[in-house]
Amino acid sequence: MRRTAFIPLIVLILLLTGCKSTYYKTMRTLGKEKRDILVSRIKDAKKDQDQTKKQLQTTMESFQALTGFKGGSLEKSYKRLNSDYESAASQAGKLHDKIQSIDQVSNDLFKEWQGEINDMDNIKLKSQDLVMLRNAKTRQATYMRAMRSTEDQIAPVLKPFRTRCCF
Repeated sequence: MRRTAFIPLIVLILLLTGCKSTYYKTMRTLGKEKRDILVSRIKDAKKDQDQTKKQLQTTMESFQALTGFKGGSLEKSYKRLNSDYESAASQAGKLHDKIQSIDQVSNDLFKEWQGEINDMDNIKLKSQDLVMLRNAKTRQATYMRAMRSTEDQIAPVLKPFRTRCCF
C-alpha cells in the first residue's frame, strides 16, 4: 500500500529530472524492466495508431459532409470539421511521441545488452549473445521502419485539411 502511495511522487520527480538512468532504476525498483517498458510502449503505440486511423476517418467523413453541404449552418459545420482536424492532428502527435519513446527505450536496452556482452568472459556465450543482439537490432529496425512509414502516411492526409479548411 505504501509503495503505491509514492508512485505519483516518483513519477513527478522523474519528469522533473528527466534523467533516463534514474527513470530506469526507479522502474526496476517498482518491478518493471526496460523490456517491460518497451513492450508497454509498443502496445500503446499500436493503440495510438488505431486511434489515429479512426480519427482521420472521422475527419475525412466530416470533410466530405461539409463539401456535400445541403443546408444547416456553415459555421457550425466548419467548427466541427476544425475540431475533428485538431483531434486528428493531436492523435498524430501522440503517435509520433510514442514511436520516439519506443526507439529510445529500444536503443537504451541494446546499449545495456552490449555492456553485458562486453563484460562476458566466456567466448562462446559472448559470440552467441552478439548474434542475438544483432538479430534483435535488425528486427527492431524493421519494426521502426514500419512504424515510421505509417506515421509518414499521416501528414499527407492532414495537410489538405489544414490548408483548405482549418486555420
